[in-house]
Amino acid sequence: MKIIVGLSSLDLGGSMISAIELAASVQDQLGWEVAVYAPPGRAGKLLAERGLRHIEAPDGEPGWTLSHYRHLRHVDRVEQPDVFHAWDWQLLIRAYYALHLRNRPVMGSCTAMSVPSLLPWALPISFVTAEIQGQDAHRQGASFLQEYPINVRLDDPATVVGSAFRAEIGVRPDQLLLVIVSRLARWMKREGIARTIEVVERLAADHDVVLAVVGDGDARNELEGQGDRVNRSAGRELVRFAGPMVDPRTAYASADIGLGMGTSIVRSMAFEVPSVVLGDRASPPSSMPSTPICCVTRVSMVSALSKGPTLVSRLSSVTSSSIPSCAAASAPTPGTWSSDASPWTWSLAIWPSATGPPPRCPPTAAPS
Repeated sequence: MKIIVGLSSLDLGGSMISAIELAASVQDQLGWEVAVYAPPGRAGKLLAERGLRHIEAPDGEPGWTLSHYRHLRHVDRVEQPDVFHAWDWQLLIRAYYALHLRNRPVMGSCTAMSVPSLLPWALPISFVTAEIQGQDAHRQGASFLQEYPINVRLDDPATVVGSAFRAEIGVRPDQLLLVIVSRLARWMKREGIARTIEVVERLAADHDVVLAVVGDGDARNELEGQGDRVNRSAGRELVRFAGPMVDPRTAYASADIGLGMGTSIVRSMAFEVPSVVLGDRASPPSSMPSTPICCVTRVSMVSALSKGPTLVSRLSSVTSSSIPSCAAASAPTPGTWSSDASPWTWSLAIWPSATGPPPRCPPTAAPS
């Protein structure tokens, strides 16, 4: 079987890394031919490391033109894949018109926190939570649940040493290190990171604490400016920006407390790190496992800053002796691939469902 996995970009983001890891696992475990169709980007190094062939796509920014559709159709004619698997709704819509309507089997994975209104109803699509999947009530194609996959063969605290990352950013072993690994994007990500920087300034009154931020994006300059102001006010370097890392495992392993969203926070848990979930726009994240982690949304952050020590107390409590075992108890067992099922089991169920005629009305559930 030949699969082309389509990505809108090769930025270092959770969706892209999940897609690459799943594709590599299927190629390695099942022997299927898997290639990745995407514009060039930093995650291209990860493609090479995982042994995946890169079919270079034209840059999709700021928007797609007729030439982009023609290029996708040209690649389809040359490659003749059994299935085109589009990640996230923008590319899924493009693949629907460029490929599905010309009888190429197409399926998708949607990692958005709600169901996009323009999502084609006829295609089989996976979602990251049962709640989001439940919002997709009118789908004629199959709907699947695929929670955030974590490669715990690689994300194994027994094999990754975090001391190198601490040394790189100048943090002593006895200092309390908070780590955020994230895209530094204005959309969804910026607010949680900015609020955390504010709260770290308050924590510094009682803790020898450092916040390390790993990542890049359109909000980086703004967040670095905020961090510089906090550092000047505190008279020491509380907030440190490490830039993007293709392989951030040492950063996860170095943390005393991990903070983030989505794939990032689940990877933090895989490293058995006490973990705090960041929310956005007053909405608690619906995408996290039901584990005893602290859920920090805008509401609690505002409360911490203006009405009392709510968030400060929550962050401080994560350092207490009763909390650290929570992440370890809920983390995947080393040697497995994700918290629920191996990716090849999921892909074996979902990809063949898309290999027949265009799925105008395919089965309503994945084969067992």
